[in-house]
Amino acid sequence: MKILAARFPDVVTANAVLADLRQRYDLGDEDALVGPLGSTDYEEPQSGTVLAGRFRADRLADVERLVVERGGEVVVETEERVDP
Repeated sequence: MKILAARFPDVVTANAVLADLRQRYDLGDEDALVGPLGSTDYEEPQSGTVLAGRFRADRLADVERLVVERGGEVVVETEERVDP
């Protein structure tokens, strides 16, 4: 499985993309979520929203394409780590 996180300018768009991904790939609640995008600059308020999820490797290109088409920016793409 691959982990992908994408930044969106607003929660409405991120939630719409999440709903589309859940419908297309029959994702469970534990597979992908939307939340506020934090910052290490504590003087500035948070801005943006992040959608993060785990996806099968053979679906990742389609997921990335959908995210970008809908105004998102992929910020993390990595392998899922499974601790023994």
